[in-house]
Amino acid sequence: MILVSEDVWSADFEALAQEFTVVREPDLWNKKEDLKAKISTATALIPSAAATTTPFSSAALTSMLSRPTPARAIT
Repeated sequence: MILVSEDVWSADFEALAQEFTVVREPDLWNKKEDLKAKISTATALIPSAAATTTPFSSAALTSMLSRPTPARAIT
């Protein structure tokens, strides 16, 4: 699952959703506990340009990368 946690939706995401499961929750960035829970089950996260790395998100991202099917960049 690709998690889009901010209001950054565009035609590019529509195209991405044709091939992958994309979860769009534009207000999730502002709900720390919900965001942590969703990140823990995501395969990929679409960060915003304003995103900052925090200890919780670094740990969550490390967890995603250490799974048998690691997160990957989609370009």
